Amino acid sequence: MNRKEKNPAGMILRAERIRQGKGQKEVCYGICVVSYLSKIERGSAEPDMAILKQLFARLEINYETDSAFLTESRKQMDEFFYNLQYGLENETVWKKLAGKWDRLLMSPLTIDIRLVSAIYYSESTWKEVDKSFIESLMKKEADGNDIQNFLNENVSTLAQLEDCMDEKQYAYYSLVCSRLTKDPAEKMEWYQKVQHGLQNTLGMRCLISGYYEQAEYDAIHRMENRFVTAALEEGNVYALADYYFMNGSAYACVDMDEMMTVYYERTRRLLQNTGWWKEYEQGLYYNMGATYLAVGRYEEALDCLNRVRSEDFLLCHKKAWLHLLLGNTREADHYLAIMKQLLFRKDMKGKMAERLMYEELCMEQKPDFTADPAYLDLIERLIRALIKEKSFGFLYQYKNVILEAYTRQRKYKKALEFSEQISAKTRKSTF
Repeated sequence: MNRKEKNPAGMILRAERIRQGKGQKEVCYGICVVSYLSKIERGSAEPDMAILKQLFARLEINYETDSAFLTESRKQMDEFFYNLQYGLENETVWKKLAGKWDRLLMSPLTIDIRLVSAIYYSESTWKEVDKSFIESLMKKEADGNDIQNFLNENVSTLAQLEDCMDEKQYAYYSLVCSRLTKDPAEKMEWYQKVQHGLQNTLGMRCLISGYYEQAEYDAIHRMENRFVTAALEEGNVYALADYYFMNGSAYACVDMDEMMTVYYERTRRLLQNTGWWKEYEQGLYYNMGATYLAVGRYEEALDCLNRVRSEDFLLCHKKAWLHLLLGNTREADHYLAIMKQLLFRKDMKGKMAERLMYEELCMEQKPDFTADPAYLDLIERLIRALIKEKSFGFLYQYKNVILEAYTRQRKYKKALEFSEQISAKTRKSTF
């Protein structure tokens, strides 16, 4: 994408006009013609200062030109993007910038501050955030909807300023968009734009996330030499550990326990004496436990799953399944009861895959369950839900029981089709 430098005054006019929901004619009436305002906003005309001042006054813009203020703010934004690349804490930097929000919106850094806030709050959709900035904007106590509304409005403005962005700004905008879309193909397109604009390990990690979500595990494996080289050149321990974790997870999805263990052990060794280990520890042990469960290494599975502290739905599912296989009926019933309670939580509404996973385990308690036609109906509904809602690894963990049910009930054609579907994906898990 060929992007040229834009007139910052034009960007300010355009961004603030959009934010106020005003049309060009409304803003420039009695000052200049619409075509001239359009050229100013696009950066294709050097604005007359007298006209520019009138346009600013019409939109109540106090244009920020203090060089010391802008230099300090630019350094803080650079620090924010550096922290993002190296996996460092960004809340402190964000609070400094948030305190200057109004001034920065009316400065040449208007796109940058919008990008910083969008990145911060799009990441925070899945973790606890400091809401003081949103509260100050809303003039009341903020809730989750306020944060989401602020994010949506900010991203909407950025979308209308796309042609004012340079390559890196557009890459960070693409990062935000990749976090907000749920469509896998669209998400992958945004990931590719992030990598194109950044050309660093942050962009490569986005690509790896896309490959993982689409079960293109071979692509993750092939990136190893290139990624490791880039991470070492950056001196980026966080990125290197993250790659090893994702590669190990790719192997875990197809029950390749030995390769999974190799890469997870590398992750652990890199992070064991850092603050990042807590970020990865729970996911690592959960994935190891689930994989050991799938390949019949039950004692090792139990040891790993017992290291996961939070009893969320998926952990309870794995523990209930494991205890069923070990013949520990009382323990299995305990975790099934927790799963049932969790299904009534508000955040579980509409999660069909989880509901069917619970029902499937309940049926596994019955003798000779794979011969029951009701089980086959359940398992086919589960297949559809897993394909729609979950990663390939979830479907893969059911492959043996699905094939057994099809075979027991003489659905040989369906067994062959499912087996071919699974094989087509797993062939891409190794070189």
